[in-house]
Amino acid sequence: MENRPRPFYQITDVSKPTVSVFLPPKEKRLGTALVILPGGGLQRLAIETEGFEVAEWAVAHGITAFMVKYRVPAPAASGAQDAERAISLIRARAKDWDIDPDSIGAIGFSAGGEVAARIVTENNPRMYETVDTNDSFSCRPDFVAMIYPGGLTAGNSFNIKEPINSKIDRSSPPMFFVHASDDQAENSLAYALALKRARVPVEVHIYREGAHGFGMRESGLPVGGWTDRFQDWLRSLGFLDKALVRTYARSLQEGLKTAGPLPRFPDAGTLEDAFFAQKRLLRELNDATVGGYPG
Repeated sequence: MENRPRPFYQITDVSKPTVSVFLPPKEKRLGTALVILPGGGLQRLAIETEGFEVAEWAVAHGITAFMVKYRVPAPAASGAQDAERAISLIRARAKDWDIDPDSIGAIGFSAGGEVAARIVTENNPRMYETVDTNDSFSCRPDFVAMIYPGGLTAGNSFNIKEPINSKIDRSSPPMFFVHASDDQAENSLAYALALKRARVPVEVHIYREGAHGFGMRESGLPVGGWTDRFQDWLRSLGFLDKALVRTYARSLQEGLKTAGPLPRFPDAGTLEDAFFAQKRLLRELNDATVGGYPG
């Protein structure tokens, strides 16, 4: 797309899907994985602005990135099959990449948002016949970000199209939306409202302007700050917790099941780490009667 003010590359005629791995330095890996689904209208893939640049952002924040080069031109169902296979492969090899198998999320841009919506609603059973033992691992994402998603509504209405609409339920993972009001924001608004009616936790950011396809590039507009909001959201859900925090919260949870002494908090941990460990434990216990604040 060389005629743009800021050119970027796209690819098409993808018949063999692949997944590319982007690893942070070993000492900075948090354990969270982000499966990247570029947009491109299901005709091509905006593999630079909604692929490589997203992976660079993820790695800089300690998140292991996996970019899916899904089949195009093809219907969203094909891309969803490729994404589901990628998630199962990542879970199967989680130890190889220091990944927490309960912290594998997806981020879909534009048409990649429709692909993400399909894996949210059609992961049990998965959308393809089992290939090998890797498919014994779940293909359900633990969180999903929808960045100016398209292809979710029927025409210009606020009605979510099938087969997505009839399969929305409480089992959906927490979801994060970003859209510009001068784009087709009804896709995000309609889907977020449908999820909210199903009691799925959602966070929605609709910016006044920004058009379509801004990716993670700085635009000089408020919409350019969406990555900070995304980071805040991930942190609030524990997906940016350090490995020390994750390990201690799990060991403490196991310790609570026994009559023995509880594990001490690691000497290497900070007060902030202890607070996040407390939050993580409360989420895992699903105990809404206890609250905590750093102090």
